[in-house]
Amino acid sequence: MNSAGQVMVDNFDAPELEPVKESFINGAYFIYGHTQMQSIWEMGYQSQWAHAQFKQRKNKNHFYAQVGRLIPPDIKNEMVNNRINEKMTSNQIISQLKTISGDINEYI
Repeated sequence: MNSAGQVMVDNFDAPELEPVKESFINGAYFIYGHTQMQSIWEMGYQSQWAHAQFKQRKNKNHFYAQVGRLIPPDIKNEMVNNRINEKMTSNQIISQLKTISGDINEYI
C-alpha cells in the first residue's frame, strides 16, 4: 500500500492528482452516501427502492454522491432514522437531508 508522506497520494492539491481529484472526491461521497442509505434505511445502491427510483446509472450515482455530501460523518442514526423512508422519492430525500443538515449545524 501507500506510505505516509507520498506527496502525490497524501496531498489532494498535488498537480499530479489534479486530473482525477474531482473523481476521487465524488467517489468517496458516493460510497459514503450508499453506505449510510443502506445501513440506516436499507435503501442502498442495489436496493429495490433504488431500482424503482432510477432508470439511469448516472442519476443514481449522482444521488448517492449528494447523500454523501449531506450526511455529516458524526451523524447519529436516531437523528435521521425516522425522517427518511422508502416511500419518499430521491428528490424528497435530498430535500429532507438538506433540512436535517441545517438542523444539525445549528447545534454544532
